Amino acid sequence: MKTCACNESLGNTGEPGCQPIFKVTKKLILVNTFDSTGAENSLTVSGGLTQNALDALINQADPTKRWYPLPLLENVTGERSATSYETAPSGRKAFVKQGTRSFSAEIWEESSVYKNQLDAIRCNDVSIFMVDVIGNLRGTIHNNENAKLYPIKIDNNSFDAVLMFGSDTVNEKLVISFDFDQTEDDSDLRLIANADMEASLINASGLIDIQSTISSITTTGFVAKLKQKFGSLANLVVDSGLIVGDFALYNVTDSANVTITSATESPKGTYTFVYSAQTSGDVLRLTPSMEGRDYKNVISNTILTP
Repeated sequence: MKTCACNESLGNTGEPGCQPIFKVTKKLILVNTFDSTGAENSLTVSGGLTQNALDALINQADPTKRWYPLPLLENVTGERSATSYETAPSGRKAFVKQGTRSFSAEIWEESSVYKNQLDAIRCNDVSIFMVDVIGNLRGTIHNNENAKLYPIKIDNNSFDAVLMFGSDTVNEKLVISFDFDQTEDDSDLRLIANADMEASLINASGLIDIQSTISSITTTGFVAKLKQKFGSLANLVVDSGLIVGDFALYNVTDSANVTITSATESPKGTYTFVYSAQTSGDVLRLTPSMEGRDYKNVISNTILTP
């Protein structure tokens, strides 16, 4: 919200012949407002955004600097409530504050598992980039500087994700809603046009959490089943297609890398590992690596050598 400054004149009202206009929001990209160093996350405007740069942001190792794209949105609304005024007995009005801008949208055919992922937003200081139906990227600027585009800060405590059950006429879906932070001003909103970027923001997908179940542990090998959180509890979606070069094994006890001789996948998502003999009681750590996946739960599930 802007406040009046002393000795400030009117802004000039001329307009150019062509201005890119943001269309209906089709995707949100969640970003931590501040990274682990305390610096505000932002996107440098110069050079636009390449696909490689977008992929690097989504796969960023530091989760506080990572971009978290949501699925495509439907039935989007974004309205600002009525402005507040103080009214004197004479009828004169004095501006108090702008109303709150609220946002709501539907994410179709998503389950309670995905709701669990989104509920963490309330526990973090979160901002958003908005992507419209033609791929324009909207954010905000600070202090009239145009070198960086910042994500728009939201009131994280206002965030809500509601699971809507299916019926005879509609599918199950999530309805998300939140308010913009009161410090955000509509006049600071800016966009980078789709034509000025190589990246396909509409098709961007966030990382998928992978977890592991370890079995058949010996001094020379073990079996790891890698799976997602999604799917039937009796048949979760597996993480398949990795090869031996996609894994690293580390002996935590000895602080030493362990060379994997082989990693055979059979059936899909189940990997049998063979490596040189380790000492009984040693703790091992398996680290897979694949774009589009987050293996923090696999890495933390250490393996005790029998």
